[in-house]
Amino acid sequence: MLTGFFTGHWSSRTKSCLLGFAAFVGLAGGFAYALDHAEGPPGDRQIERCGKLWPPFPRPVGKKARCVDQFHYTHYWPYPHTCEDQNSVRAAWNAQASNGWVEGTTLFSYHFNKENNQLNSAGLAHLEYILFRVPNQHRAAFIQMSNSAQADQARVTNVQAAATTMLQDASLPPIALRRARSYGASAEEVDMISRKFLSSTPTPRLGGNAGAATGAGATGAGGGAGMD
Repeated sequence: MLTGFFTGHWSSRTKSCLLGFAAFVGLAGGFAYALDHAEGPPGDRQIERCGKLWPPFPRPVGKKARCVDQFHYTHYWPYPHTCEDQNSVRAAWNAQASNGWVEGTTLFSYHFNKENNQLNSAGLAHLEYILFRVPNQHRAAFIQMSNSAQADQARVTNVQAAATTMLQDASLPPIALRRARSYGASAEEVDMISRKFLSSTPTPRLGGNAGAATGAGATGAGGGAGMD
């Protein structure tokens, strides 16, 4: 009927224009539909039939995926699922790395003198490492909190003063208190244990079995020489 309409009432030029316009409208509608469904999930859709869900496990609902969507998903599989897996692994690694930097830039209790909460030689060396060798994105000084608010405030003040002396005119990095657990020991304790270990080392001596074996070997050698 449409063909008869075009052939009977319109000129060839008008027919071409109308056909071109119809084709343009069809393509525009196809592109619009493709854009609306470009992010649609692949695979089968869940439908309800005879009071049952097909398939019985969770699936997307809605219009069926197009052939081009199925082909694109199959051709580039496992993308984009690998991106999600990689991002989850990177997030765990970044969290571990961030926690490691926080632990590595913490001034623990053994970095301070117990009498005046001043930084000892190990604490000054560790603070210098934080200020000059730690990357900028992780450059921050954390101070292990104690059971005394006055001691914590004194430690913060002393660290700020020492950092100001080291950096001179440069701006100070963030300095904050944190709850932490000491995993190491003070240098004095390690030195004391090492000295005690070395002082308690027994004197080297030969055992009875070693002496008997040596005497037997010497006798055997002497007997052989006499027989010659």
